[in-house]
Amino acid sequence: MREEQLGGFTCMDNIVEAFGPQVIHSSVEPDQLFVNYNIGRIVVEFDRPMYEESNLHETLMLHGGRNTPEIESVYWKSATALVLEVNMRPLTHYSMSFRDHLFFSEDNYPLSQAYILSFITKPHPLIYLVLFIPVVLVIGLFNRKRIRRLMSGSVRADAAK
Repeated sequence: MREEQLGGFTCMDNIVEAFGPQVIHSSVEPDQLFVNYNIGRIVVEFDRPMYEESNLHETLMLHGGRNTPEIESVYWKSATALVLEVNMRPLTHYSMSFRDHLFFSEDNYPLSQAYILSFITKPHPLIYLVLFIPVVLVIGLFNRKRIRRLMSGSVRADAAK
């Protein structure tokens, strides 16, 4: 196939965009905040059957970067659903990239565009204790002083009568 330049794009780019597979859904949405860090798996669904590459685990780890969750295993649940068994930490930013040159449909078309899955896990429940107990204590001390002032003011007002 001959590639011709068409306004910055080649014919091959147009064909890939038109016929290439796409990610249609993932169990964790891109840019999602406060994802449960104990979910254990991320499922990514494609719009058509994909070529099931055998070294997908290594491929995802190499191209994921340092913000990739710890991937225990990767397997195809079906021809269109990729499952990543993951371990994640609380309150951590993660980012994974499903690149067009790494994922191919069964009919050998690469992804029509890269799919970037970036998200932040929710904090550990103990963080609320660490953050909110000092606030509650300060409010309690403030209110206790205020109550004492009110009580001493009312006692003085009663004594003046």
